[in-house]
Amino acid sequence: MKKVLVTGASGFVGSHLITRLAQNGFATRAVYRNLPKDTVNSTDTLPSTGKGFVEAFLLPDVSKKADLDRAVEGVNTIVHLAGLAHSKPTIKRLEESEHTRINTEHTKYWAEAAIKADVKRFIYLSTIKVLGEFTPEGKTFNELSVPFPRDSYSQSKLKAEEAIKKFCKNKNTEYVILRPPLIYGPGAKGNMSNLVNYVNKRLILFVPTVKNKRSIISISNLSDAITSCIEHPAAANETFMVSDGRDVSTGELIQLISEALGGIKVAVPVSKFALFFVGFVGDLYYHVTGKRNNVDSEAIFKLQSSLRIDVSKIQGQLGWVASETLKSGVSSMVTKDKLDHCSS
Repeated sequence: MKKVLVTGASGFVGSHLITRLAQNGFATRAVYRNLPKDTVNSTDTLPSTGKGFVEAFLLPDVSKKADLDRAVEGVNTIVHLAGLAHSKPTIKRLEESEHTRINTEHTKYWAEAAIKADVKRFIYLSTIKVLGEFTPEGKTFNELSVPFPRDSYSQSKLKAEEAIKKFCKNKNTEYVILRPPLIYGPGAKGNMSNLVNYVNKRLILFVPTVKNKRSIISISNLSDAITSCIEHPAAANETFMVSDGRDVSTGELIQLISEALGGIKVAVPVSKFALFFVGFVGDLYYHVTGKRNNVDSEAIFKLQSSLRIDVSKIQGQLGWVASETLKSGVSSMVTKDKLDHCSS
């Protein structure tokens, strides 16, 4: 049985992936900074409903090389998910430092340990943001697009990509880099969670009239794509764009969420100029109070801009095609969130 190590196992992607791997018959070593509540020590086997099993491994500090070497011992593949998407410091210099330390330097530690242990494959979950924040009308990002990271998060992820390629060059360890867009599904955090919450509480009572298109990917489809990259020979030393393969406008997404929530009415069309005014008010609030607001000009820009991905490479090279539909993915996400709200 092949053993797969997953970093960031307690995160949104990691928690779903280790379940999928166990279901597919993999022996999975799930790495945690803090052990889950249902484990007692660092070698406990977590509950599994599949053919494989999940072993919890405690690693509070990846800079301790001896512990890191012990973590990768006997592993065939490493899936590196751990990282920092949004840091708490509001000072730009501190934010850049944290992103570099966790997303770039920690990734280097894992890559070096993988090569030292002769791990066959190192899979890194990057982000489409390394290529930019939006695509012009009629354009898509693909594997040949020139990187244009706009913030410290995407810059740190691109540096990590470059380090992995450099470390694995002429080594036995192969790399695979995946660049997903916004990930949604049961337990999703961040912008998607906020959107579902706003619609559920009827804080969003409009549909933007702008006909933008954004690529997104469900956690189920992403888990499938990662699983495909673990063993497929054609994935070796490659970078792939990955998405559901169906782009959606912000208005369509809001309507799908509304339908999944039981048909909450979200039907008032709002022009892009009205939305820009809302963003201006959010910026003004920040400048006056010093407090961040979820609705500012940056958020409004993302709401109306397009970010489209061409996934033809992974489809043609690996034969991977997203199996979960957008409607099904949104429904499962919203159902899970509704249950969580009812039980809390």
